[in-house]
Amino acid sequence: MRKRLPNYRLVKIHRSYSVEEAARLFGTHKNTVRAWVKAGLPTCDGKRPTLILGGELAAYLKARRTKNKRPCQPDEIYCVR
Repeated sequence: MRKRLPNYRLVKIHRSYSVEEAARLFGTHKNTVRAWVKAGLPTCDGKRPTLILGGELAAYLKARRTKNKRPCQPDEIYCVR
């Protein structure tokens, strides 16, 4: 079974990825990476093939992961499923 969140540490920051290469890297579908681009993942230019810089891809995925974290209050405890 695939992990829920893609691991941004797999990305090489000094490399540029095509949509297909990024999808293969994380084990996701190409349309998932295209949805990230539509949601705000910056690309190199508006031309084809769509190229994504590795540093920007890692920063985007890291920001998505930290955006969803919520700290507990002093009188609360985190509940697991």
